[in-house]
Amino acid sequence: ILEKDTFVGGTTAISGGVLWVPGTATGRRQNPDDSPEAVHQYLRHETGKHYRADAVDLLLGKGPEMVGFLERETSVRFSPTLYPDYHPDAPGGCNLGRTIVASPFDTRHLGHERKRLRPPLKTITFMGMMFNSSNADLKHFFSATRSLTSFIYVAKRLALHAMELARYGQAMHVTGGNALAAMLFKAAAVDLRIPVLTRTGVTGLVTDRG
Repeated sequence: ILEKDTFVGGTTAISGGVLWVPGTATGRRQNPDDSPEAVHQYLRHETGKHYRADAVDLLLGKGPEMVGFLERETSVRFSPTLYPDYHPDAPGGCNLGRTIVASPFDTRHLGHERKRLRPPLKTITFMGMMFNSSNADLKHFFSATRSLTSFIYVAKRLALHAMELARYGQAMHVTGGNALAAMLFKAAAVDLRIPVLTRTGVTGLVTDRG
């Protein structure tokens, strides 16, 4: 695997790590009433003249298959979200079940490769600590002064983060796109031992015998 940058992860590592993939096992558990017909209706409304039924069928067939493969064959994991479609009130739109997000990941599983993972954006961290927007993480922080449960949760998170900073100089637990990039990096470089060369740009493709 060739990467022209110093770090691995690209824009994925600084993204939210949210995937819109209707029909996953997680999505069906969240919203068993969703259907391929509803997805077609929604995308037909959203894309207008660019709508292609064959492309939507491919998404509905291969999207969940891709998610299932990653979770079955690698250490990549996804979590359900509470995110609705962009236009949930549009024909075929829904409030739940079509989006998944990369689960939080402990970068210590990367071993020495951890230093090559692109760091998250400072603007979406608190003292280097990342938040998982797909669950009650942020809600606890906003409610810490009003709820004992939230206060205890936040205190534990801050204590864990402080220990990580003291021991490693940075947060070890990452979320969102940074977690997705880290898990994919681990699957390739650590688990399968595929060489991942950084600072290695591609200048051309050489073919032999077609």
